[in-house]
Amino acid sequence: MPDGTRLATDIYLPDGQGPFPVVLVRTTYNKNNLNRIAKDFKQQGYASVMQDTRGLLASEGTFAGFADGSWGAHQDGANTLVWIRKQPRCNGKVATWSPSALGITQVMMAGSGANRTCQYIQVAGCHYYTMGDCDDPEAPGNEWRIAESWPPFSTRETAYYLALGKGLALGKGLSLEEGISNRGMMTTDLEQIYKGMIGFDYDPANLCPTHGGANLRMGPLDGGPFDQRKLAKRSDVLTCFTAPLEKPLEITGAVRLKLYVSSNALDTDFTAKLLDIYHGGKQILLTDNIQRVKLRNGFERADLLPPGAVGEINIDLWSLSLVLNQGHRVGIQISSSNYPRFEINPNTSEVSLVKSC
Repeated sequence: MPDGTRLATDIYLPDGQGPFPVVLVRTTYNKNNLNRIAKDFKQQGYASVMQDTRGLLASEGTFAGFADGSWGAHQDGANTLVWIRKQPRCNGKVATWSPSALGITQVMMAGSGANRTCQYIQVAGCHYYTMGDCDDPEAPGNEWRIAESWPPFSTRETAYYLALGKGLALGKGLSLEEGISNRGMMTTDLEQIYKGMIGFDYDPANLCPTHGGANLRMGPLDGGPFDQRKLAKRSDVLTCFTAPLEKPLEITGAVRLKLYVSSNALDTDFTAKLLDIYHGGKQILLTDNIQRVKLRNGFERADLLPPGAVGEINIDLWSLSLVLNQGHRVGIQISSSNYPRFEINPNTSEVSLVKSC
């Protein structure tokens, strides 16, 4: 690479002098395990280049997740494409191929300016895992399923409304409410809603820290379904939850959160987490995301919400498949920061602050 780092790379050529079309596969696992795939390409008349990504296995350097594909400090994916096209055995046509995490290496090369003839990211039809109660081996869920499409069956959208707790039965297990600084309720019954507003103070100098989630890095961004109880004690976190479920509840498909928000700042963010709240009170993170208020209507232009005005935002909480066990609660956690998973909003409508991890 231009910085002198050597990336372990194997080249497979078909019989003959060529030149040939070339398929590039960059892997985070082990290029030596791709020789069978390389032989398949060879039989079809394609040359192939199999490469260990920076900092892994036989390649030199430091692993930085997928950032060095073309968007990080290094441009390894783009540089490899340019190098391949210059080789005399290449006919100028280069494709990228690979499934799963290897597909991410392709995505990270997109927009790099290094021309590819095509890319092929293999997706497994619809082979998905339905999560369940981890403490109960007899609980529904915790199984692999196969379907022809997603969502895998005719789904029924169900709206849960966030509300203040007035007039709503908290149900059994009152220990849940202990240690939660700001709390509200979730209900499907519009008749039970007590209309009002609940808020919190967000301080960009005192950020709500990331604790799990869909993170690929190690270190300060350890990923996973961590218990969020310690964050619920913060005054800048709002936790809403249903009454205990009378029977298991399956959630399969897309999850969206609609909020009507107001702030006294020029701009701010709202973060959201979907939780599975267990009998004993642990709050297991399932999915999370963020929405910047000034970008609530799209990324094409900023649309500032005047301080004190009320605006609608929608937070995409992605898709999942889960069966919440009887006695569990559906929970939502809302704040204005989740750092360092998401960048800081200084509430000024300007560029974000830079803070060391």
